[in-house]
Amino acid sequence: MPDDATLLRRYATERAEDAFAELVRRHVDGVYSAALRRVGGDAHLAEDVTQQVFVALARKAAALVGHPVLSAWLYRTTRNEAANLVRHERRRKRRELEAGTMEELLAPTNTRADWSRVAPVLDAAIDELNERDREAILLRFVDRLGFSEMGAALRLTEDAARIRVKRSLEKLRVLLTQRGVTSTGTALGLALANHALAAAPSGLAASVTGSVALSANAATSPVVAFLQLMSASKIALTVAGTLLVLAVGIATRESSNRRAAEAALNAADQSYVAQIAKQRALEQRAQASERDAAQLRETIDETRTKEAGSMARTALEAQAPKAAPAWDPVAEGQAFLARHPEVKKALIERAKASVRFRFGQLYASLGLTTEQIDQFETLMSGAAATSGAFGPNGQQLALKAGPDIPEEEIVTRLHALLGEEGFQQFQKFGQVAPARDLTVQVASDLSFTDSPLTPQQAEQLQQILAGGRAERRGSQTSRFDRSAVIARAKSVLSAPQLVVLDGALAKTQLQQTINHMINASGK
Repeated sequence: MPDDATLLRRYATERAEDAFAELVRRHVDGVYSAALRRVGGDAHLAEDVTQQVFVALARKAAALVGHPVLSAWLYRTTRNEAANLVRHERRRKRRELEAGTMEELLAPTNTRADWSRVAPVLDAAIDELNERDREAILLRFVDRLGFSEMGAALRLTEDAARIRVKRSLEKLRVLLTQRGVTSTGTALGLALANHALAAAPSGLAASVTGSVALSANAATSPVVAFLQLMSASKIALTVAGTLLVLAVGIATRESSNRRAAEAALNAADQSYVAQIAKQRALEQRAQASERDAAQLRETIDETRTKEAGSMARTALEAQAPKAAPAWDPVAEGQAFLARHPEVKKALIERAKASVRFRFGQLYASLGLTTEQIDQFETLMSGAAATSGAFGPNGQQLALKAGPDIPEEEIVTRLHALLGEEGFQQFQKFGQVAPARDLTVQVASDLSFTDSPLTPQQAEQLQQILAGGRAERRGSQTSRFDRSAVIARAKSVLSAPQLVVLDGALAKTQLQQTINHMINASGK
């Protein structure tokens, strides 16, 4: 079985995801256990810390190949990530674990290590150990290595490894005694063996591996234009925006009863964490769709390569060269789709999935039936069910799988399908989408800084953006009035937050300018 250094080297040099998945499987329980203790038993926070630790491991894999004990590095990183998360989570329950433990001292005659008293102060005590003693404790009670395996890892004999663990355990016992937790070294060793390693939640290892792959390989997906009456945006950001807007609606009302106010605050925090988890799940689904699209493009290219080879052989076998007909990308694309109906079906399904991600919230608010949703996605996916590919000698193919319906006809059919009230809601949904999308982008950019966007700020910023749209002369579309938005946002956002907002507005304006130039050149 390859050691940690070998797996890290494979991942750092080859980006071998199976090697990294094995590292996660080996160490996820230890990292999750330490995180769980440091965040006061909050499972959601512990999972977030675990995610961040393994993302950091993936980012620094090349530098850590020669690290002697990977568990020690993971432990330190868990400590740092947990401290950062607890410091920035302003609404988290404030737990005074160590103070509570000091108030309930064990009787001097009781030598059993009560885990309920050991756990709150264990990591603080381990932090005070020197590096060598900390490595011995982690290898023995977190990695669950035998003394012979420890000796091989630390370049010691088996007896020397046993002695080191005994001495390190005694030092840890003394540090715990100073915190009011008394026991013998043997009893402490039994407590650590039975409780120090908690099983991570089912599926967390797979979630961590997926998050790391997402962080390492994420790429900006192409902008897909649905209609001029709505603004285009990325699918994943739209879905994330829907969920964030739900979270933004959570507010805390002041009350004279302090306990009731704190209970309401805790409930809002739990709801916000749940929404973040849903957002991450949808982002992973969007990433999966992007991977499927990449595989589809590879299949198309492979098929075209085979066809090009066949055509080349036919040309060589001909007695006399024939003049090649004029290449028509659209006609050739339609002929290709006719020969490969599976490709056409895949393009249509991908386009419908894009529409589903963008308008999923609208489906629920309108109470559409399955048949109505299918009709809606068919109408809206016409432009999206289009892709490009290359034919023989680099010639381009236009693969148009969706129905070619004029824009006016689409509007007429949508009006008949949704009714007057539903069609108005559809138009409003498209009008607020740019403000919602840009709010999500700013919140995402600030999420891991010292100035994260609060739900209240996000709601106010979306209102400012919605009112900061300026009609573009000679066009049915509009763009954000950058100066007006920044001026109004100064009363809501801090200086660092305004810098991020201004950058996002500048990026949006640049993209709109490029799109306008492309559309103008094609007319």
